[in-house]
Amino acid sequence: MYAVACVLLVEGQVVLSVLVWAVAVALFLVNALPVLSPGRRSLADRVAGTAVTGIGLSRPVATPLVRTF
Repeated sequence: MYAVACVLLVEGQVVLSVLVWAVAVALFLVNALPVLSPGRRSLADRVAGTAVTGIGLSRPVATPLVRTF
């Protein structure tokens, strides 16, 4: 999205470039803000069905989400 905004800006489409850039920022926030929630899963993690695990400075590993009933 950012690349499209840059191309539009170079082509002289300033208003459309700003609009595409604003959409790109909004999509970034929609994906990134859930990481601050207690589950610490981004939108991409939720769609993929993965969870990031790890404590402290350990390297996070994406693993499939397992539900127990």
